[in-house]
Amino acid sequence: MHHPISVLILALLHINVISCTSEEPEVTFEQLYKYGKNEYTNGNWNDCIAFFLRSIEDFDYFVEENVWCREKCAREHKINRQTELKDAGEDIAEIAMMYTNAQHALCLFRCKNDRLTSMRPPVNDPDVFEEFQSRKPYQYLQICYWKQKDLASAVRSAYTYLVANPKDQETLDNLAFYMEQDGYNEDMLIDARQMKYEASYMRGVKAYNNGDWQLCVNEFETSVKQFFEEEQKCRHICEDKLNWETFDSTNPEITIIVTSIYLSVLRCKHDCVKKLSRVNGHEIGSILPTYFEYLHVCYYKLNRGRDVCEAVANSILLDPSNPIMRRNRLFYSKTYQSDDLFKPSD
Repeated sequence: MHHPISVLILALLHINVISCTSEEPEVTFEQLYKYGKNEYTNGNWNDCIAFFLRSIEDFDYFVEENVWCREKCAREHKINRQTELKDAGEDIAEIAMMYTNAQHALCLFRCKNDRLTSMRPPVNDPDVFEEFQSRKPYQYLQICYWKQKDLASAVRSAYTYLVANPKDQETLDNLAFYMEQDGYNEDMLIDARQMKYEASYMRGVKAYNNGDWQLCVNEFETSVKQFFEEEQKCRHICEDKLNWETFDSTNPEITIIVTSIYLSVLRCKHDCVKKLSRVNGHEIGSILPTYFEYLHVCYYKLNRGRDVCEAVANSILLDPSNPIMRRNRLFYSKTYQSDDLFKPSD
């Protein structure tokens, strides 16, 4: 039998709402995820789907609003910091720095309170946040959809989970089973969480293989811009994720606490490029140099010599140990009769 609160939430879930803003801000993705798992355990497949989909929607809303506030307050903090520190003497420089940091914190508090409302509780369990980032709800959803005889959605959910967890044997077996069913086709293999830079990257590779050099340039140039946008978003998310286990509680010196917090965030930000260096479930290693490994060829085919040399310089800057690009540099140096062209982009 459903809990009264669950029944009320389920009623709201079936209303087609255009805005992502929650009608009940106190009911967050954490609670919805818990309700979804309860319905999964009880075999209530339709309710299971509704709760998990709503939890994913609320998670995305929560992340986007937090990132929006981070970006807004970072811009204001940069301006305030320059203004406050410009004329601050050495004797009050530290106080001026603390003041600008306090203003930054106040900006974040007000922004989140405005965007998410004061009724929304903070994230209670960081592990749940990590499960959403690793696409765990889709592992449940594929079963719920299969039980509802929705093969296309089951395949899409299983594939979406596998892109982020390619070694999960249970889901691999499930997907293999779905692919043997009547009505299956490859068009069902859709990554519901595919990022824009991934789609552009794959179109760029396809254009490269087809010899469509202008499209190759367009797609890779678009993808690299989208990648940096996503990487910046990842960095902002890191500022809301603190690893409290790294803090030394036996030595409560303020400098140690502040340094521990800073290092916790810094480690997370440092891992962003590695985390995003995955396209359609395939780990590329470091994705950034590969952009320019493709682009220099496409530029060359279009007789864009200056762009060729810049792409080679970018690739070598990002991956100095790549012997192929060093040989390419030698070839282009002889071709264009100039070493001055090999300057990385700003």
